[in-house]
Amino acid sequence: MANQQLNNYIKREYELGKNKKEVEKILLDAGWHKDAIADAFKDVSNGPVTQVKKDAPKVKAKKPHYTLIGIIGVLVGVLLATAGFIFFQLDIQKNTPQQKADTGFEAQKNSDGQRIADLLKIQSALEEYYKVSKAYPDLLDKLSDIPKSPSGSSYAYTPIGNPPQSYTLNAQMENVQSADAKVKDGFLTLKNQQGKK
Repeated sequence: MANQQLNNYIKREYELGKNKKEVEKILLDAGWHKDAIADAFKDVSNGPVTQVKKDAPKVKAKKPHYTLIGIIGVLVGVLLATAGFIFFQLDIQKNTPQQKADTGFEAQKNSDGQRIADLLKIQSALEEYYKVSKAYPDLLDKLSDIPKSPSGSSYAYTPIGNPPQSYTLNAQMENVQSADAKVKDGFLTLKNQQGKK
């Protein structure tokens, strides 16, 4: 079963209008393993609705004819299906042992995923601040709702200039893969998107 945090992130991105390929690229770039991403997509059932092509011919629907017996039959079927589903879910919960906390590599991967999500959130807040102030803040405390890293420490923010027109934002990663070019010497570093590059 996929990581719930990853599932929630995918759902949130779908709600923002991104498609599966866009979300998958973001997660791969962020260092998530392709198998974990595939499991998460399987778990997420409310993906984006595919749009019908504009040039598709429109078919005029026939007006349905309902009978009282037919309506009652449908309602009974829905009630039985719902009751069966609830019973099935309760039986699974009763017979499934409690999932233990992740340890080792999985725990590191989950913590690193949280760090990546946190840095992206902070970077977004910094860019919004710049749009209003035409400079970046000298301290992260000027932003609201700044997350702490999973280890409890703060993320490293270094404003550059007076007033700041650029910055670096760092997080120390636990699981460093040499194939990931964005992680250097154990640190993931994000830079400003506006101001001086």
